[in-house]
Amino acid sequence: MRLINRFLTVQAMLVVSEYAEFAALRIEIAAQLAADHPWLTLNGDRVTAVDFAAYAKTVGRQKTPPAFDALDLSSGENQLFGSASEDKRHFTAYSQTHSSIAGAGMADAATIKQMNPLHYISDKTAPQHWRIRVGTADRDTSHAIAVILASKLADSGKTVDLAMPWQVPHGSDYDLDELFAWMDNVVKNGQP
Repeated sequence: MRLINRFLTVQAMLVVSEYAEFAALRIEIAAQLAADHPWLTLNGDRVTAVDFAAYAKTVGRQKTPPAFDALDLSSGENQLFGSASEDKRHFTAYSQTHSSIAGAGMADAATIKQMNPLHYISDKTAPQHWRIRVGTADRDTSHAIAVILASKLADSGKTVDLAMPWQVPHGSDYDLDELFAWMDNVVKNGQP
């Protein structure tokens, strides 16, 4: 019995020692996190608040309104809404009204509808499983867009895997191995 008690005492001491080292490391990481990101409020090693206005000011903006339907037709989206006869067109009434390009055309209603996935999500032929990623450092795409899309998908009965990888900018590959594993599981098992 004495041997068992001694063993358990040694094990407990090791656990306490490892926990103390881990706790110290967590506090050190939290302090660095707070120093690197002053818009976070920490209590010990836990984030308790985010000053969104300070966060937005820190990360800045890549595009200013109207970001996608550029008044001078300079955005890639303007070209997306183009036609066989017009390379670039507006797709919002605001941008067409305030266009800096004389005679700039407006995309037809059918083309505008085609480019909005929200019109097709409830369709029975739409995919059932969705994986959406937008990095927390993405300055090109609003995080609200990913949340709106994920919410609409979930509301229509779709399976949604939404994540916002920490400090990942726009256009990143995120984690391709994880993506391929997700895809394999959907194909093999019919579920993510």
